[in-house]
Amino acid sequence: MGNDYIQCKGLYTINGTVVYKMAQINQKWDKVLELFFEYPNKSFSVREISKKARIPSSSVHRYLQILKKENLITAENKAIITLYFKFKKTFYIIDKIYNIGLLDFINRELNPSLVIVFGSVRKGEYEKESDIDIFIESSIDKKLNLEDYERKIGHKIQIFVEKDIKKIQPNLFKNVINGIKIEGYLDISLK
Repeated sequence: MGNDYIQCKGLYTINGTVVYKMAQINQKWDKVLELFFEYPNKSFSVREISKKARIPSSSVHRYLQILKKENLITAENKAIITLYFKFKKTFYIIDKIYNIGLLDFINRELNPSLVIVFGSVRKGEYEKESDIDIFIESSIDKKLNLEDYERKIGHKIQIFVEKDIKKIQPNLFKNVINGIKIEGYLDISLK
């Protein structure tokens, strides 16, 4: 594993759910990428990134060249907000949800039939202060302690639990069904 990162390779499956896998295996690369995702309207100097990410300037410079080549950042080291950028940003955070064990925790505690990420995360528009909105369809009504996961992911996590997705308020329903299903089956047939 001498490479600093691996290009995106397509789809993989977790518990029968297909998810786009951003196969970034290097924590240094993740720290640099995360700065642009969390602060998309800010320009960064190499020195500033090096200090915030706690990695050598030479590595930062190499990572910035890759991001520029992929048209994710400008010459001034500022994010280029395109659909491609938002797409990568969305699946970066979903990948983190899997990697920190949040979905496993939700499955253990609530045994859900459906889990959907929605809101600013789904749109690729979240920033550092944004929360992560997750809808869970479950017959178990239990308050979850999410502090460890919030610390690991760097965002507050807002959970909406309902026994039947069809029983949530119409405005929330629209947001939820336009979200990204990360677990389970969505049945919205009108029987």
